[in-house]
Amino acid sequence: MRRRFEEDLLKLKYKLAEMAEMCHEALDFAIDDFLNATTNNHSQILEIEEKINRLEQEIENDCIRFIIQQQPVAKDLRNVSSLLKMITDIERIGDQACDISNLTKITNLNYAPDKEAMTEMANIVKEMLDKAIRSVRERSLNLAKEVIDLDEKVDTLYLDIKRDIIEYIKNEHHDEEEVIDILIVAKYFERIADHSTNIAEWITFYLTGHHE
Repeated sequence: MRRRFEEDLLKLKYKLAEMAEMCHEALDFAIDDFLNATTNNHSQILEIEEKINRLEQEIENDCIRFIIQQQPVAKDLRNVSSLLKMITDIERIGDQACDISNLTKITNLNYAPDKEAMTEMANIVKEMLDKAIRSVRERSLNLAKEVIDLDEKVDTLYLDIKRDIIEYIKNEHHDEEEVIDILIVAKYFERIADHSTNIAEWITFYLTGHHE
């Protein structure tokens, strides 16, 4: 019975890893398009997002079936509930990568008042998701902590970008709509950082039983 339990749990982890890698790819494509003022990857991002949504539903169904059939004890239930929480954050990152891609059709880095800050924010967000996924794959508390520590830097960058955009709009430039869309992209980056932090906190809970 325990062997079947471990096999089923391992299958769930493999599916979670597959979903996370899809999400990572979608975000890389979205950021690449935004920073380079192209929409070359838009159709691929939409396809990946559809796959992510299907896999999310599949994993959720597997988790429910797993709980009903296996009736896990407290520690095992904690592991399954952590997986469920993580797939929610992963799916939302996929959604926001898609949202960034949609906005890139009407705005891009060239409209940002502070291009360096937007670029830095995008690169930190990519780093956070990469480390969050690795923390799950490698069961690493150190990587999880690195993700959590980076979140504050993203929050600071978002506030700086927001302040710069407000000042830019006050000066009555003619591209206000595109610049406002830049702020929305920055907000998506900030949310993706939050979701990556959530993933890091859930893998910490998975490994230690303590939630940040």
